[in-house]
Amino acid sequence: MLVLQLELFIGFPLSQIVIDIGEGWSSGSSPIPGLGQYTVILLEISLLGRHRRSPNGEPIFEVEKNTMAMRHAVHIIPVLLIALHTPPGVCNDITILGNEYKPPKYYLENGEPKGILVDILRYIDRETDHAFTIELYPWKRAYHMAKAGKGGIIGLSMTTERLKIFDYSDVIYYDELLLVVIKGREFSFETIDDLAGKVLGVRRGSIYGDEFDRGRRGIFSVEEDSNASQRLRKLQARRIDVAIIGPGRMGLDRVLRENSELYQHRDEFVVLEKPFARDPNYLGFAKTMKMKAFLHEFNQILQRGNENGTIQQIMDSYSR
Repeated sequence: MLVLQLELFIGFPLSQIVIDIGEGWSSGSSPIPGLGQYTVILLEISLLGRHRRSPNGEPIFEVEKNTMAMRHAVHIIPVLLIALHTPPGVCNDITILGNEYKPPKYYLENGEPKGILVDILRYIDRETDHAFTIELYPWKRAYHMAKAGKGGIIGLSMTTERLKIFDYSDVIYYDELLLVVIKGREFSFETIDDLAGKVLGVRRGSIYGDEFDRGRRGIFSVEEDSNASQRLRKLQARRIDVAIIGPGRMGLDRVLRENSELYQHRDEFVVLEKPFARDPNYLGFAKTMKMKAFLHEFNQILQRGNENGTIQQIMDSYSR
């Protein structure tokens, strides 16, 4: 078997590929398992380079940069396959990103993704031919990775600006965003204008819809942090006036239970009667990833899960 390891340079580097060429491979067949039903385009490229051997003794032909010509050279070898469609039944891995610490919505426990949204993804994973790889990071990092097309992102709020960047699923989950203050510093909240002049503590990189986006541009100021525990400590230290905590009472109770110091002072925290918002959360993919067909399939399974009670059962399991 000859292993060709090459870089394509046609004005600029396009990709780096490794192709195993088996005996008898012609334009009508492929030695790579699973590619038999693919429609392919074969580009003919002349290769100039040198021979060497890999660590396991395989002969390798290394192509030097900027030494390729199209069609008119002596040694013509078909090397690049472009898949135009995926054959039926082939499993496609899909990376889905999210926040590493917003329990019980999603969080890491001993390095393993857990939470309501993670369990919903796993339910949908079982109902499709796709395999989800769930990766949780600090929210800002996860968001920028998704924006760059490195995966979908779960728990995404919708804004006018984000609609220009992402294709969205149907609503997966409603995140009730509580307004938490220190006892004795309560105030009446009805509209976003009631937050005028206040400092709000929020998760780094978070935007909770267009109304929040409008508020942070002149009505209130924002102090960012990595997690809700930090937010509540800032509240105690009077560094912020209001902490936005979610999802709902479940989220607040979870944070207090997991931090003994905060739990001892739990009576100092007061939740305002009206939440800041009931924020719909979605799965989003950068438009450059062209995932609309998958999102259509995702939405159908999500709808079935809502209709048969599976999604509600998942959410109820975290409120016990």
